[in-house]
Amino acid sequence: MKFDNVTLNQYLEYVRAGGKLIVINSDNNFSQPFSQLFSIQSNDTQEQTFTNIAWDKGDQNVLLNVPGIVKRMEIQSSPDLNLIATYRNANNQTVAPFLIEKLFSNGGKIVLINAGGYFNTLSKSPQQYFLSLSNISKLLDFHSAELTSYQNISKPVAGFIGNMTVSGMVTLNSSSLSILDEASNPYDISASRIAIFNNTNDLHSVFDDVLIKDLKLIGDYETKIKFTGILELPDMRSNHDYFGMLIPSDFNMTVNISPAKHSYTEIVIQNHSNNYTLIVNNDSKIEFYGVRAESPLKFVPVLMKNPELEVNGNASIKKSVFQGYIATRGDLESGAPLDLQGKLRAKFDFIDHYIEPYRNGTRISYITYLQSITMEGNIDQYKEPLRLPGDISAEAKEEGKGIPLEKVLNSSSNILILIASATITLGILLLRRIHGYQQ
Repeated sequence: MKFDNVTLNQYLEYVRAGGKLIVINSDNNFSQPFSQLFSIQSNDTQEQTFTNIAWDKGDQNVLLNVPGIVKRMEIQSSPDLNLIATYRNANNQTVAPFLIEKLFSNGGKIVLINAGGYFNTLSKSPQQYFLSLSNISKLLDFHSAELTSYQNISKPVAGFIGNMTVSGMVTLNSSSLSILDEASNPYDISASRIAIFNNTNDLHSVFDDVLIKDLKLIGDYETKIKFTGILELPDMRSNHDYFGMLIPSDFNMTVNISPAKHSYTEIVIQNHSNNYTLIVNNDSKIEFYGVRAESPLKFVPVLMKNPELEVNGNASIKKSVFQGYIATRGDLESGAPLDLQGKLRAKFDFIDHYIEPYRNGTRISYITYLQSITMEGNIDQYKEPLRLPGDISAEAKEEGKGIPLEKVLNSSSNILILIASATITLGILLLRRIHGYQQ
């Protein structure tokens, strides 16, 4: 991060007044102002392997049992510098500083963490080493006796992996909407009616049976989409806080335009081979009825920013995650199936994607984070059903792994089961025949 002289002096004034400042260098660039305060001499071309990060004190206890590669560097000896922790190799030799502190006369200090090598290891093997981040606080000399006791009232991040499917009466609200992207939807979109209301809610204009050739929403506005049907989200166009979805045809949409000066909506419509451009602003409202994609499409592709979803009907999630996304062993939670009959309200926050194994290759899957979620009604969380010998888990099937039929059928346990089943069947038939002769 680059600082101008004014910003740098503000930080230094804070430290000179007795404050404590922690600086994390994650890119191995020691030409920045804070790094220069520590008189670090770095060899950009020489890299060294390390096996752990340890205290640089007499006991030299290992703090982070994490291997990796780090640029070799040294610090010049100075009475106001203390080396707290270092990267060490397999022979317990120091190859680079990890944590250094610079002391000031009035009790202030700057703590520099040389985290480049450590962060590179985390990025390459996050499942194995992610939880080691919790040990970093031990390096910063926080004394538990000085900490104020508190009660943790935070809730785990809720969300789901993969898709959510909802059906019934659906309402979507958002402060930003994108529709009619010619790259992803080259087909025409029509509306049975467009009604425009002025800022006093009086009906200003009505247009029936029109093609919507273009729709631009500029500035501050609120949109609401309502329909009855089925919706699956997110789709592959989703990115960060914009969620893609395919809205079933014949939905209704309302756009409320802010009274702000630069907020307006521009609509290009076609009616009886005539094109019209409509500019709507000044706290007005536009209502679209019966919005549909023309044949052969049955859905309208839409992008909505941080949508709020309300459903009165059914909501089904294959992999719901309501207790945090990271398992105790550091890998991604697998999630649990959930089915709701009733009402669901959810505020979508952010979407991310990751690469997961699938059959003999990989595929992209999505992780959706929710700001909030409430559910009312009958909630079923499925348990793994009893499976036949040789069957595999639902999670394995989701990853495209097939049932090893040949191995199953040839296994000794299943051969015994088949023999036992055949013996019982033959026994029953024999008893029935003997009973028939006796009669």
